[in-house]
Amino acid sequence: MPKNNDCITFDSKKITSRPVSNGYWIGPGDGYEGALNGNYQDTEAAIIIANKLGEQGYQYHTDFTFVTLGLDGVVLYFYNKQAETFAVMQWDLLTRQW
Repeated sequence: MPKNNDCITFDSKKITSRPVSNGYWIGPGDGYEGALNGNYQDTEAAIIIANKLGEQGYQYHTDFTFVTLGLDGVVLYFYNKQAETFAVMQWDLLTRQW
C-alpha cells in the first residue's frame, strides 16, 4: 500500500455528472439485503480516470493504482511520473498531499 503522502486525490464532481446515489430507498421489508445507493459518482470517476489512462497506454498496477474513493474524491498512486503528469493535467485535484 502506498504511503498517504504519495497519493493524489481527484475531484469526482469535476470528472462525472453522475449523481452520488440513484435516489431509491430500500427498506427492510423490500426483500433486499444491501444498499443500491452506493457512491456511483466516485466509482464512475475512478473508472473514467483508469480508462483514459489506459487509452494513453498506461497500465494499471504498472503505471498507476487505485487506492480508495469517497468524500467526493478518487485517490490514485502513480508509479510512473509521466502518467501522473498526464492525469494531473487532465483533471482537477481535490487535494494533493506532499
